[in-house]
Amino acid sequence: MNIISWNVRGLGSDPTFREAQRMLRMHKPNLVFLCETKLTSRQMQEKCQKLNFENCFEVSRIKKKNKFSNNVEVRINCGGQVMEQTPY
Repeated sequence: MNIISWNVRGLGSDPTFREAQRMLRMHKPNLVFLCETKLTSRQMQEKCQKLNFENCFEVSRIKKKNKFSNNVEVRINCGGQVMEQTPY
């Protein structure tokens, strides 16, 4: 089993996204963990589609006042079935 874990720090930039595509083509991982993508949920869903990810697990950031909270929203999509827990 191949696993890639990457602290992306901004998957929205074109060079970073192209590098992600190159790495995924080269290594063909079974599981990919991308953290600190700096993307909204919608942007992440679009990137998942462009990367041909079949199932995505997303942890959304929650902004409170002028800072981000440690509370997270968890959405798991497993075989078309979505399980949610928010926040924990």
